[in-house]
Amino acid sequence: MSGLTPYAALGLRHNPFLADPVPGVAEPFWIVRDVPPPPEPGQRRILQLLGEKGAGKTSLSLHWRRERPGPYRYVPPTLPLLDGWRRFAPLPVAPLVYWDEADRVPAALLWWGLRRAAKSGATVVVGTHRDLTPEATRAGLPLRSHEFPPLTPEALRAWCAPRIAAAALPGTAPADRLTVPAEVLRQTCEAAGSSLREASVILHVWAARAARSAAALASDSPSPSCPTSPPSPLKNSSPSSPAGAAASARRSPTPSLPAVAGSSSAAAPRVS
Repeated sequence: MSGLTPYAALGLRHNPFLADPVPGVAEPFWIVRDVPPPPEPGQRRILQLLGEKGAGKTSLSLHWRRERPGPYRYVPPTLPLLDGWRRFAPLPVAPLVYWDEADRVPAALLWWGLRRAAKSGATVVVGTHRDLTPEATRAGLPLRSHEFPPLTPEALRAWCAPRIAAAALPGTAPADRLTVPAEVLRQTCEAAGSSLREASVILHVWAARAARSAAALASDSPSPSCPTSPPSPLKNSSPSSPAGAAASARRSPTPSLPAVAGSSSAAAPRVS
């Protein structure tokens, strides 16, 4: 395996579950979830995308915007200060407009933007962590809300597939690449809720440990730091659970993720 990364033992060039470098999702990685049809301009209404961090609000907004163009405003958090001042910029209004993280907009500025949208008959797509129905009602705008449902193993498997294919070593057959076991998918969904971002962190950690384990097995010299069976997420909230694994991944590049008792075969990746 000289010159290759440990992921070569899984038929991969690198960890397939990397964070997206920019907001949104590239089209080759886009998966269809249970979402409304793309918005139409000039409907004098709000289409609210409501969900937790990482659920896909920004990705869906940008996906729609590629099909139905319109001004887009991302509202930054208060910090860092260099960006926080942009929260106080007037919101754009157009026949179809996208306001991302709209719950961060100061109340007076949000009311003014909604009133302008109501008077002009705009369709406003808002991504938000908080239900903006009271603000929409006061501004006289009908609101239709879409809440992102919890992830399912089937949806998560569909999300994994193109990422594994994109990271594959040239010439490797699908049967010779990493396969995420059903139990890992199920437990990851339980830990991540509706957040694909959280799921990607959990699977990134799992794949890293799986690669080290597979590389050790391939060299017939497993070490204590490379378990012979790749770990899978646990159900509880300990540091070894999916949620704990995500936190550990942010603190350390090599978190400890022991396998679920009695499920080492279910958690093992497929290696030729």
